[in-house]
Amino acid sequence: GGNADERLARLRQYVPYFAGLDGPVVDLGCGEGEFLSLLQDAGVSAWGVDLEADAVERGKAAGRDVRYGNLFAVLEEVPDGSLAGAFSSQVVEHLPPETIAPLYELLYRKLGAGAPVVVETPNPATFATHVQSFWRDPTHIRPVPMPALDFAARSAGFISEQTIYTSPTPVDEKLQRIQLEPQDPMLAELVDRFNTNVAKLDDLLYGWQDY
Repeated sequence: GGNADERLARLRQYVPYFAGLDGPVVDLGCGEGEFLSLLQDAGVSAWGVDLEADAVERGKAAGRDVRYGNLFAVLEEVPDGSLAGAFSSQVVEHLPPETIAPLYELLYRKLGAGAPVVVETPNPATFATHVQSFWRDPTHIRPVPMPALDFAARSAGFISEQTIYTSPTPVDEKLQRIQLEPQDPMLAELVDRFNTNVAKLDDLLYGWQDY
């Protein structure tokens, strides 16, 4: 989502996880391959696969190694242990839920030892994801909760190192706190409790939109 600049800024934050790798890194569902260009700029060789023919053509026209096809079929053709890393942004929520565990198992076979994997998806733990963005895209199948993705990765043999939360909700969309510091202890207690509850609600309603 978002405009091209926002999207690039979001993708750019993931480049350091692949810095210094000889490659190749694969981008699953790469679109026209913007992340491939960012990796290339960082000196990392990479290629991508996507099912949207137009995006693949645009990527090829821009000189990127973008391949058309089903990511499972394309990955199967890659020699075992030959990939130096894998990236996927806003893709797993488009997949049938029963294919997510097999995807991690396939990746585990195709990646070399210690190879990093970064998978980004909308964060269903935030209510705003469901209300404002997720279901607007008719090709989204089901939100993928963080514990489910984490479990699929660990079951396949990966070590789950960290969860990165991104795309914060703009401050003006969040709930308002009470900006008072009353002298009266009972009133101070009420304000404090109100603000604590608002903070909890904010996390639930307007928390991080991606992870």
